[in-house]
Amino acid sequence: MAKNLILWLVIAVVLMSVFQSFGPSESNGRRVDYSTFLSEVNQDQVR
Repeated sequence: MAKNLILWLVIAVVLMSVFQSFGPSESNGRRVDYSTFLSEVNQDQVR
């Protein structure tokens, strides 16, 4: 009985971590093209 419960808990944790990693990410960043990125890096504007 206890082994069964532990197995289901492990399965639940694995499924939650998979859905968390493949789900939509909430990012506050903005998308920039590569040339703009390089320009901002050269101007020390990238944190």
